[in-house]
Amino acid sequence: MIGKVAERALYFWHNEYILSLIEENSNTIMPIMFPALYKISKEHWNQTIIALVYNVLKTFMEVN
Repeated sequence: MIGKVAERALYFWHNEYILSLIEENSNTIMPIMFPALYKISKEHWNQTIIALVYNVLKTFMEVN
C-alpha cells in the first residue's frame, strides 16, 4: 500500500503543470526535495520507486 502511494506521488513529476511550477520555484523546492529523493534512491526497497526517483532526479538536473 505505501509503495503505491509513493508511486502515485512520484507520477506528479510527469505533469507539465507541476514541472512548470518546479522550474519557477526550483531555488525553494530543490533544497527540500533533493535530499529526500537522494536518500530514497539509495535506501528504498521497491525497485519501481527507485526507478521513478531516478527519473525525478534526472528531471531536476534538466531543470537546472
